[in-house]
Amino acid sequence: MRQVFLAILFSCSVFLAETRYMVLFGDHNCNECASLKELWKEIPMAEKPVMVYVPVDIEDNYRFLKRLEKALHLTNPRNAFPVILVGRTFLAGEDELLERFQELNDLLENTPHDEPLLKPIAECAKNAKEEIVEWSVSNELDENEVSTTPRTDGAGNSHEYHLLYLELASSCAHCERQERELVILKELLPTLVIDKAEVSSPEGQLYLLRLMEHFGIQENNENLAPLVAWENGYITQNLATCEELQDALSKPIIDKKPFWIGPATKEEIHRLQQRNRIFIERATIWTTLLAGLLDGINPCAFATAIFLISYLLYLKKGRKFVLAVGLCFCLGVFLSYLCFGIGLSFLVDFLNRIKFIKTLLYGSFALIGLVLFVLHLRDALRFRKSGNVGDMDMGLDVKTHRKIHEKIHNWGRVSFALALPSAVVLGVVVSSLEFVCTGQIYLPMLVAINSQGFHWKAFQSLLIYNIAFIVPLLTISILAFYGVGAQTLANWAKNHVFQTKILMALLFLIMAALMIAMIF
Repeated sequence: MRQVFLAILFSCSVFLAETRYMVLFGDHNCNECASLKELWKEIPMAEKPVMVYVPVDIEDNYRFLKRLEKALHLTNPRNAFPVILVGRTFLAGEDELLERFQELNDLLENTPHDEPLLKPIAECAKNAKEEIVEWSVSNELDENEVSTTPRTDGAGNSHEYHLLYLELASSCAHCERQERELVILKELLPTLVIDKAEVSSPEGQLYLLRLMEHFGIQENNENLAPLVAWENGYITQNLATCEELQDALSKPIIDKKPFWIGPATKEEIHRLQQRNRIFIERATIWTTLLAGLLDGINPCAFATAIFLISYLLYLKKGRKFVLAVGLCFCLGVFLSYLCFGIGLSFLVDFLNRIKFIKTLLYGSFALIGLVLFVLHLRDALRFRKSGNVGDMDMGLDVKTHRKIHEKIHNWGRVSFALALPSAVVLGVVVSSLEFVCTGQIYLPMLVAINSQGFHWKAFQSLLIYNIAFIVPLLTISILAFYGVGAQTLANWAKNHVFQTKILMALLFLIMAALMIAMIF
C-alpha cells in the first residue's frame, strides 16, 4: 500500500530543469532508515526523485543537519531519526512521510535551490547513477558552514556545569538525537557534569521526584522523559539543543550541589514506595478485571454453563424459568467464589507478614505463572493443530466432568418449588468441583490483590474479580432467554478456544511480572 501511494504521487510529475531529490538523515544502525531505503527501491516510476542518504552517525554530517535546520528556519527540530527533508519541510520518519504523501509533489517543487548548503547535495543527486546515493560533508565546505558553534568554547573555565538527563531507556530512539546534542555540549563546556539515568530506574525515579518537587510539577500520568534539567529550568519531551543548553548554563553552580544530588531521605523513600504501590494497585485492578473475565470464559466454566442451559432446554423448560435458574446458578457461583476468596485472603495476609515467607510466596507464584504461560500456550497450539479440545492438558479431567454433569442431572429431579434455591446450591457445588481448573487464575490473583494486606481496597478488587467472573455466565443465561440455542453457544466457544487460551497465556505472563514487581 505504501508503494502504491507514493507511486501515484509521482507518476503524474512533470519534468523539471532541476534534479528532484529528497534527503534522508539517518543512522547506519537505524532499522527505520533501512526500511525507508528498501521502500524507495521498490517504488516503480519512470522519473523517481533521488533519495540522498546522509548518515548522521558521522559527527560532521550531524552538525551539517543542525546548520541546515537553522538555515531553513526550523524552530522545533525533530527529536528522533530518521529525518526526511522534502523541499523546505522536515518530516519525522516513515509515518509522517506516508501521512503527507499527497503533499509531497508540492513540497518537492518548493526545494530551495538557492540555499548554499544544499548545492553539494543537489549536485550529488544530479550525478547519481542510482535511485539512492549516500553523501557526506565534503572537504570543499568551509568548517564554519558545517559547525553550528565553535567546538571548544568555554575551554579553560574551571567551574563545573551540572545537567540532569533522564532518558526513557538505553535503546530509546527518541533519545538518540538528544545524546548527540549532549556530546556537542560537552565539547563546548569541558567541565560539564551530566547525571544520566533511565527514568524507570530507582535512581531515575529519585531524580524525577526531586525535579517535580523543585519545579512544583503536579503528579499525573504524563511521561516527562526524555528530559534535560538544570538548576533553574528544564526541557521535557522536545529536543534540547546544545545552543539552548549552553545559554541556560551561562552561570555555573559554585559551591552548591545540584538539587537532584544526594542520598535519598526516609521521606523520599516512603514517597517513592507509595508511588510504586499506587502503580501496582492500578495495574492489579485492570489485571483483576481481565483475569475475572477470562476465567469466566475459560473452557472449564463455559462448558459447564452451556451444559446446564442445554439440559434445561432438553427438559423443555420455559425461557423465563431458564433465565431464573441461570441467575440463581450464577449467584451460587458468585457466593462460593467470594467465600473462597475471603478465606484464602486471610491466609495470604497472614503469610505476607512473615517477610521470608512473603518473598518465597510471590517468587513461587511468579514461577508458577511462567509455567502456566508455557502450558496454556502449548494447549493453544495443540488445539489449533488438531481442533480437538481433548488434546489440551490444562482443564478438567473426564472424571470431574462426569461428576459435574451428574450433579446437574440430580438437580433436574428436584421439585419445581425447590428448583431455584437448589440452583444456588448447584452453583456452589459445581464451582467447588471446577476450582481445580479455574483456581489456576484465581489463586495468583488473590496473592496479587492482597500484596498490601487484606483491607477494604483488596476486598473491592475481590468483588471486581468475582463480578467479572460471572459476567460470561450471566450472558449465556440472557442469550438463552432470547432464544439463542445451546449449540450456537457451544460452537462459538469452540471457535474461540484458541484465542481464549492465548489470552490466558498472556494473562499468566502479566501476573508473573506483577509478582516479580511486588517482591521488589
